[in-house]
Amino acid sequence: MKLIYIICFFVITQNSFGQFVGTPYIFNSISDLPQVTTHPVTNIFSTKATSGGKIVSAGSFPITSKGVVWSTSQNPTILDSKSTVGTGTTYYLGSTTNYLPKFTSNVSGLNSGTTYYVRAYATNSFGTAYGEEVSFTTPLTNPTLSIGDYYEGGYIFYILSPGDTIDKGGAFPEIFYQEGEIHGLIVAGNLNPLVASISNKLKFGESPNGGTPTHKTILGYGKKNTENIIALYGTTTYNATSSAAASAYLYTDGTRNDWYLPSKDELALIKNNSSNYKQYFDASDSYSYWSSSDNNSTHQAYFNYKFWDTGSFKTDSRSTRLNYFIIRSF
Repeated sequence: MKLIYIICFFVITQNSFGQFVGTPYIFNSISDLPQVTTHPVTNIFSTKATSGGKIVSAGSFPITSKGVVWSTSQNPTILDSKSTVGTGTTYYLGSTTNYLPKFTSNVSGLNSGTTYYVRAYATNSFGTAYGEEVSFTTPLTNPTLSIGDYYEGGYIFYILSPGDTIDKGGAFPEIFYQEGEIHGLIVAGNLNPLVASISNKLKFGESPNGGTPTHKTILGYGKKNTENIIALYGTTTYNATSSAAASAYLYTDGTRNDWYLPSKDELALIKNNSSNYKQYFDASDSYSYWSSSDNNSTHQAYFNYKFWDTGSFKTDSRSTRLNYFIIRSF
């Protein structure tokens, strides 16, 4: 958002007829606020939800604070309820070379059965700018869900049990089992068969940033793996058509844009629980599916993939074109 201040003053002189004449002089001073967009609200429960945003521009000064604001009234500001997720234009991904402009934030302390309005915000020394406003309504009670149910853009393939955690690598809000709440993982519906490589690069050590290991396999880590791949390769040359990671990163079901390529363990759960939703996919037994986890023994550009019929894992070069699923947590 650009604020343009026009400063105008008059120099008063006296002409040859004795008249006083004012000559206007105009100076333009342009100062930039940050530019930020707001993410859709997801993971909506009776007392909390998840949103976030993306820093489009820092403006003329460094960003000192960013997050989301929310209220039961429209156009919430930082004087209302807010979260803070750090400074700067980027969001930390666990390495000094890996930052992305998107950020995720919890919206907490909500009342059930209530409509809320949310905006992302970013502050620099000039002021605070806000993203577009989105609204949502908390349910009176949290939903009762089962594996195979269609929910928030896809089919539930895992529900957390006591002691479970969806670990997203510390860069995103982790999801824990909580009594009275339902959390888990969803596989996007009506997408298969999708075919792409992870990317067409062959080794992690190539430019632009010297390589990003993505060998974690646990639940939730597919999100950080996917973000790390995007931080390394971007989404332009290796786009949604050629790259499974880019396709997952850019995917939206029209409401949510927090999808990612599953880790090895998440891919195993899709297979193990597939009897509940396989009929909704064109998942032939001859297909093989990418995960976002690499082979930890070599740390090279090889990724585990699963044969749908046997459930076994193998490795292959990332330039191989295989099928893939797109998932998200809730």
